[in-house]
Amino acid sequence: MGGGSKQAGPLGADAPADDQRGPTGLQAGANAAQALPPTIAEYKDTAEKKTYSYKGGKAQILLCRLATPTPDASWSLKKIRVDTKNNAQLGFTDCTFVSEVVSNPKAEAAGYFSARGALKTLKIRIPKELNITDAQIQAAEAKKDVPLTKKLKAFKACRDLLVTHELKHVAEAWAALSDVTLGYELKLGTLGESTDVTKDHMTKAVDDGIAKAPAAIEKSAKDWDNKDLDLLRQAFRGQHVFIDPGDDKEFLYVEPANP
Repeated sequence: MGGGSKQAGPLGADAPADDQRGPTGLQAGANAAQALPPTIAEYKDTAEKKTYSYKGGKAQILLCRLATPTPDASWSLKKIRVDTKNNAQLGFTDCTFVSEVVSNPKAEAAGYFSARGALKTLKIRIPKELNITDAQIQAAEAKKDVPLTKKLKAFKACRDLLVTHELKHVAEAWAALSDVTLGYELKLGTLGESTDVTKDHMTKAVDDGIAKAPAAIEKSAKDWDNKDLDLLRQAFRGQHVFIDPGDDKEFLYVEPANP
């Protein structure tokens, strides 16, 4: 590190020694010990990630999407609707966003600052009435109970349709989170060439992202529901599954009439 070296090439071995013991040599040695820009550690259980970098890597933010939990089927449709205060709800997905400045003293001493954020899916809920297993269907088939078998198969098909819809909510939320919607581009991408990045810049960018993420996630959820909910209900009806309009909010399988 920083010692004299003879460079092979056009000048050959008679070229003057390249002694980098001064500031340049010390910086090169520090860069070798601390890779720059530094790698930002992922959150645990990261499923997807994307990195935004500004000013030659002097400011960088890692966004992660954490693994999606298994859908929870412990609530009835009625409880889901009461809890969400939405009498048209079939299921729901609850996502949140967390973010923080990443401390790396050596990198910061060299002028490099990092942060990270994550989309976390806290819960996906589907009605327990639809959570039919293959074992239940096989048991009904073994008893030769044709009406029950048809009902269970229809309910399971609707469960699969609903799970697909809810998982898409996560994908849409992830797509909605970017350096533009979270404000990073405005806070960091517009810094002038002569402006040095500071920890304060990163803190303000992180705070801005935390403030803006809920609206971006909520908008993605509304847009997806507006696009897909009517089609989902049509698909339920295609399975001959309807919802009792009464207070109990029960799923009903209506046997199609014979032609």
